[in-house]
Amino acid sequence: MYKRQGYFECRAKVPTGKGYLPAFWMMPTDENLYGQWPKCGEIDIMEVMGQETNKAYGTIHYGEPHDQSQGTCTVDAKNNFADQYHTYACDWEPGKITWYIDGVKFHEESDWFSAKSGQGEVAYPAPFDQPFYAILNLAVGGSWVGYPDENTKINSSAYIIDYVKIFQKDSYDEDVQAPEKEPDVFKEPDANGNYITNGDFAKDEALDGTENWQFLTTLGGDAAAVIKDKEIVITTKDQGTADYSVQLVQPKLPAKQGYTYEVTFDAYASADRAVGIAIKAPNRSYKAYLEDSVNVTTEKQTYTCLLYTSPSPRDCS
Repeated sequence: MYKRQGYFECRAKVPTGKGYLPAFWMMPTDENLYGQWPKCGEIDIMEVMGQETNKAYGTIHYGEPHDQSQGTCTVDAKNNFADQYHTYACDWEPGKITWYIDGVKFHEESDWFSAKSGQGEVAYPAPFDQPFYAILNLAVGGSWVGYPDENTKINSSAYIIDYVKIFQKDSYDEDVQAPEKEPDVFKEPDANGNYITNGDFAKDEALDGTENWQFLTTLGGDAAAVIKDKEIVITTKDQGTADYSVQLVQPKLPAKQGYTYEVTFDAYASADRAVGIAIKAPNRSYKAYLEDSVNVTTEKQTYTCLLYTSPSPRDCS
């Protein structure tokens, strides 16, 4: 069934196991109208990772370059999406898409864009102004969800779908305008030109993002961090299933086009290991402006990475 706007809902129970990615999602019937993915648009009503079945994702993909808007819904362990049936829904209207789980809204988006080869950006609300079709499937493996391991029960797991319902109003007001965007506000450097605050870890802080630093774990990452003796000490029990499962982040740093930035830090580890360094834009679908790794040894060393924000080679030493 092809629909342009509407209310889409299913009731389902997802499987448990690393590498599973059950989904309820939509793609356009004509992927060439605005160009191939992601320009054509994609609406993910629900995705749940098999190794993290208490967290669901709702996402749209669009644009060139690729961009996305994603919301998450987390439930307690006894009510997780594998052990209990839940309803997953999306209300798609001209100029606004809203996601629900069990009738509770967890994400809403009205800001997106599309482009067509040779014509540039297409008028809003493209690409979400064309017929889409619904898909329910169970994917196995991939760079995001990871791959099955010895504990994944391939032959006894199931994505169980109780029902699928699609509703549509008699008419929609399609006279919609793109939302006005707030201008970007860039963090200013200190007197020495340094954009990192508390980079010497002289000040103790909660590492929850309320001050300068934020320590994060996801996708199986099991680690703790503490500031001690002007160092930050990260103790990792499980590195997780993704290269970003354990993160130390300082948000809201600028990356202006045509500039060169130098990232310098001292580090050592209890055993030799690779450590990733990245500068990404969360409001640009986590576009990576710098993404590299260094080999950290048991001896403290200084590492330097260069970020070029105009097209040019990247260098890390």
